[in-house]
Amino acid sequence: MRRRFRPARNITFAEFADPPPMLATQPKHKGAKAAGIRYERQVHGLLKDLYGERYFKSKWIHFKVQGENKFRWCQPDAFLLDLVELRLLLIEIKLRHCNLAWYQMKYLYLPVLEFVLPLDLNLFTVCTCEIVHWYDPAIRTDRPAKLRKDLASVEPNEFAVHILNPKRIIRSMKLEDFA
Repeated sequence: MRRRFRPARNITFAEFADPPPMLATQPKHKGAKAAGIRYERQVHGLLKDLYGERYFKSKWIHFKVQGENKFRWCQPDAFLLDLVELRLLLIEIKLRHCNLAWYQMKYLYLPVLEFVLPLDLNLFTVCTCEIVHWYDPAIRTDRPAKLRKDLASVEPNEFAVHILNPKRIIRSMKLEDFA
């Protein structure tokens, strides 16, 4: 886990918000960071097409924790909210599988989402999934990852990983159009 990671404990206030003022100008990313941002955009496009209004991408949340005077900010990559199946699926999108994804979901995004969503999450099945382009099983994680073939098969209380290559999906969709 990175030294700069700060979990959200004892939240006293949280709400969805516009992007923080400090992000008014975005730096130009290069290399692996730029590739990760491109991949995240492609995944967002595919999932939005697939899930429609149930898919929420990159929502900014500002929150306060007990004992701190300043607001903190977080931005989960995405979450799916299914009010029929009573299911909340928190999604973290990474180019490569990493240990940080589980910590972000479990100790930052989930506690904040549970506070900010106007739902009784005791009634909901809450799941987490890291969507990756590359998965290397040799990467050590504090919580063992469970590979899942799709988002519907993600179970509660697990660190699910779904490998998604948007280019393959787009290519196969184009081939099906000509079949």
